[in-house]
Amino acid sequence: MKDYSLSEESAKRYILSYEKKNNKLTAKLASGENYVIPSTDENEKKLDSRMEKQVRDAKVKTPSIMNFILAVTQPLVLPLAISNFIQQPSGLTLGVLAIMIGSSILYPGTVINYLVNKHHLKKYNYYLDNKEDFSKENIKTNNITYGVSKKATKELSKVKDSKPVNLSNIDNYTLKDLITLRDNIKRYREFGFQEEAPSEDNPMTLRRR
Repeated sequence: MKDYSLSEESAKRYILSYEKKNNKLTAKLASGENYVIPSTDENEKKLDSRMEKQVRDAKVKTPSIMNFILAVTQPLVLPLAISNFIQQPSGLTLGVLAIMIGSSILYPGTVINYLVNKHHLKKYNYYLDNKEDFSKENIKTNNITYGVSKKATKELSKVKDSKPVNLSNIDNYTLKDLITLRDNIKRYREFGFQEEAPSEDNPMTLRRR
């Protein structure tokens, strides 16, 4: 999962993911360090619980209105600054151009980073709100991954853990993957039908609009 720690100190306690191997659980921390503990059900539950709390407590700082305005206007004004420098090259126009280039990267970058972090947090919370649906028992159903991306389908096929989708591996799935997977699971649970890709031989297969 993404790093939503708020300081260098909190990054030392912020778990991004963990791996189970050789009877050990290795937690990767936002600080770049690894924390190794014995692989027990209790320890794994504690890791899961801590990561869930991280998501619930996560905050994404919203850029100021001025930041949004500058993110749009600065790249638009940049060609003018370049034109002025070409027509009247000087230390002053070069300085203005340098500032404009920096602003054209900084302000849009801040807004893009905000939108990306907000989107990922939405995905994490969607998983937590519906995590009971993503059990191994539900996902092992035939063709339940119909409509899910190839990357996510491949990931699901190699996961043998009791939690095929969890906060430790959730960045292998998009929000759309999770929504589609949950829709398939809910429909299978309701009707008991196996999902199949639409074909000429099976024109009645449910299609998504």
